Amino acid sequence: MAKTDFKVIDISMKITNQLPMIRITEDLVVTVNNRKSTILNIQAMAQEAENKENKDDMAFMIKGLEMLVGKDASDKIEALDLPIPEYKEMYNTIMQVAMGTYGEEQTPSA
Repeated sequence: MAKTDFKVIDISMKITNQLPMIRITEDLVVTVNNRKSTILNIQAMAQEAENKENKDDMAFMIKGLEMLVGKDASDKIEALDLPIPEYKEMYNTIMQVAMGTYGEEQTPSA
C-alpha cells in the first residue's frame, strides 16, 4: 500500500471577504458585489440575452449594474447621465473588478 502524505495548504490569509470599492466621481464611491452568486446570476442573464432575437444591450447593462452595485448606487449613476463611451468605461471597469480581472492585460481571443 502506498504511503500518502497530505499537507494542509492555508489560504486563510487570502480570504478577506471584503467587497471592492470604485470611485465613480468625487462624490460617488460604490461597493461592488463580487459574490459568486451575483456573478453567476449575471452570467445566466448574459446567456439568456444572447439567445434572444431582440437584444437590448443598454437594458442588460443597467440591470447588471444594479445587481453589482445595488439599486441606490445604480440610480445615482444613472442620474449622472454619462455619455455612452464613459458609461461603458464605468460599466466595464465595474465588471472587471467584479470578475477579478481588473488590471490584467487584455489579449485578443484566438
